[in-house]
Amino acid sequence: MSFIGKITAFTLLLTMVSCMNEQQKTETKTEVKAETKQENVSEATEQYIPQFAVNFPLIKAETQKTEVVDTAAGNVLVTQWFKQDTDENGPFIYFVLHYQLPPSIKTQLKNDPSSYNTALESEIIRSNVRLGGSDCNFSEVEQKSFKGMESTCKIFDGEGFVKSRIYLVGNNMFIVGAGGKHIKQEPVDSFINSFTLK
Repeated sequence: MSFIGKITAFTLLLTMVSCMNEQQKTETKTEVKAETKQENVSEATEQYIPQFAVNFPLIKAETQKTEVVDTAAGNVLVTQWFKQDTDENGPFIYFVLHYQLPPSIKTQLKNDPSSYNTALESEIIRSNVRLGGSDCNFSEVEQKSFKGMESTCKIFDGEGFVKSRIYLVGNNMFIVGAGGKHIKQEPVDSFINSFTLK
């Protein structure tokens, strides 16, 4: 399956890309503080998204936003902001995901608080595998006392990679990442490092 095909499948399962719109090159700083209502969920509740900031790269694609209910994770509303495009090196994507802590992870952490890193790894693997990620490596990260996990996985049979970080902020999960075919490390790191929790 092509990279774009894998991303489209991920949108249906845990949100990944839709369409691209042309715009003049601008640097986008996204600051979010929003309340959205879950739809298609038996017990609809309001969802508060903590504030964050991130600098999307200077590319023609417009920053997109999607909201999808992930039934596999227990009817969790997933909000995603992303930019995707293709250049001479192939397709690539930059993204931020937000969702409430899935019930299964909440139960796991309640029963075994020492499984924190394992829980974060399982969530980041779940997102990376749907992009075709394999041979993942992990390391612990921290931002403003929020402990997280970083992962780098191979995609495109080793011709590309996807790098992402996951943070648990109260009951909120954030995944910030970027990847592509023959994508350079510097813009990926710059994007991921620009993500800050408010």
